[in-house]
Amino acid sequence: MSKRSRPVTKDTTPKPSSSVSSNASSSTFYNEREGQCSICSEANIRLVNLSKKCVHLSNCCVACLTQSFATDIESKGSYTFRCPMPTCTVKFEPEEYYCLLDTRLMGIVDNLLLHRLLETNEEFRWCKSTKGCGAGQLVCNYKDLLG
Repeated sequence: MSKRSRPVTKDTTPKPSSSVSSNASSSTFYNEREGQCSICSEANIRLVNLSKKCVHLSNCCVACLTQSFATDIESKGSYTFRCPMPTCTVKFEPEEYYCLLDTRLMGIVDNLLLHRLLETNEEFRWCKSTKGCGAGQLVCNYKDLLG
């Protein structure tokens, strides 16, 4: 008895470039158009806006936005980003730019956001060890427990 096998077909689906996360899809972007990127000056390239709050024409390509975010995350520990258009005041939400990040950068941003959230709790304390273990804990006010 012979087994039937499926025909092998070559996958011709375009792959994202190494600088762009596979999470990025066309539905993620707004005001897409073809033009010259204001950062790298490449002509006839797809320009996008990341936020629907940006009402201006898009002026940056996906590769430049991705590289800009990656550089700021790695060198400055940034997790807040503004639209690169000089006249635009829109600040991107993490869910708007996550599509451009790889898994490692997402992890860095997640940790930065977690640390920011923990530090808003007045009962949270970071470990004071000089070894820099990065741990912390919630420390309740014992006077509240005494009543």
